[in-house]
Amino acid sequence: KKDILRGSVVLDVGCGKGRFVNFALKNNVQNIVGIEIDELVAKRTSKIFSNKKNVEIINVDATTYVSKQSFDIIYMYNPFSKEIVEKFFNSAVSNKVITNRTTVYYFNPKHIDSVPEALFDYRVESVPNTNKNVGIIRLKREV
Repeated sequence: KKDILRGSVVLDVGCGKGRFVNFALKNNVQNIVGIEIDELVAKRTSKIFSNKKNVEIINVDATTYVSKQSFDIIYMYNPFSKEIVEKFFNSAVSNKVITNRTTVYYFNPKHIDSVPEALFDYRVESVPNTNKNVGIIRLKREV
């Protein structure tokens, strides 16, 4: 649903060239941070969005990213191996990237089974009018 982005603070994990960043801007996000491990790609993407005050592109490994803010929504499109998915979710909790108010939308959730079940509840749903799935992931209340 596009309307879930309106007014949200969003993190795009593995933002690449900014395709989702652009989509989010068109759907009125309040603020979006894109993180990208490839330095050259991050620089190019940052340049593309340099005129947008509500966009920040950061060259960083997602498993070590520490945020200055919390996020309403985290978007990721199967950017990692099983090991990295598990490491990202564990570090995202300890680094306060994921909080109780965050919903993670993991598109094409190839490694959803690597999301730590002790920390998260999740479900997989079909994306309407596509042949794709999305994992919807939330921190467990007691964490």
